[in-house]
Amino acid sequence: MADYPVKSFDSKKSIDFLSVPKALICNFKWEKGYEPFSYAQVALVPDDGFYVRMFSAEKDPLARFTEKGSSVCLDSALEFFARFDPENMRYVNLETNANAALLAQCGTSRHDRIDVSERFDAEPIRTGDGWGVLFTLKMDVIEDLFSVDRNDFVRGYSFYANFYKCGDETAFPHFGMWNEVDSQIPDFHRPEFFGRLVIE
Repeated sequence: MADYPVKSFDSKKSIDFLSVPKALICNFKWEKGYEPFSYAQVALVPDDGFYVRMFSAEKDPLARFTEKGSSVCLDSALEFFARFDPENMRYVNLETNANAALLAQCGTSRHDRIDVSERFDAEPIRTGDGWGVLFTLKMDVIEDLFSVDRNDFVRGYSFYANFYKCGDETAFPHFGMWNEVDSQIPDFHRPEFFGRLVIE
């Protein structure tokens, strides 16, 4: 199981992603041949929320969907799945394409999802090298969806998550992950295979 250290900052404006470690999305086990350099970074602002920056070195990503709640995994997508209560398999999945058309759902498996897209935000990132997103996960939303308290998120607290890069209907279908999912077929909805995030 992979571990990732979560750095804390005083405010969103003070987050310095140059100092935040990168979780490389470099395991493309189900399809070979197209593996764009991709990574994720997580920052915590106590009593405010988590800020998840993801990036992929794709200069011309497939991005057809523009509305929240769309099936963005069919486009070129970046995805963050997280279990904020380490004792519970309930998780939230945040997925987006280069248009920041956010899909967010919550449940314990792919079969019991409820749509919570309106409760999260995604800001698009475009550079000459590729595209990305900044997900915002506010503490009041996390507290409401999970049996946790914002005061739980202190140094040493650990929870579970995974980062993905995919594109089901792209010219080169691909399924990349940070922590390996032990499945014979592409399946990101496997919370038992999330890696561990530890607050520094």
